[in-house]
Amino acid sequence: MPNQSAEHSKLVNALLISLSQSGLGFFWKNATGAQENADGTFIRYGFPGSSDILGCLQDGTICCIEAKTGNAVQSKAQKAFQATIEKNHGVYLVARDITTVLLQLERINAHPTA
Repeated sequence: MPNQSAEHSKLVNALLISLSQSGLGFFWKNATGAQENADGTFIRYGFPGSSDILGCLQDGTICCIEAKTGNAVQSKAQKAFQATIEKNHGVYLVARDITTVLLQLERINAHPTA
């Protein structure tokens, strides 16, 4: 189950603000979950295990960022999503702080893989 604590939301929002100001690419919040209809049935949306933030780096590479706070770890579905992204030459980061993410993305943008 995704971490929906206030601390997690604060980290996701801070990452989005910093990423939008960084010039490293284009990033947006990715929503997944389920919503109950008036008749009591649930509609699922989003891709199971997909990251909190999706983006496109300057060279067109997909970038997926999963925010984690405290002792939170990736779920099995999140690890499977990470493996799929990396298998297809995308960038996947687990974010516990803003500075590390920005440094990692600056390094990736400076030395993209062919």
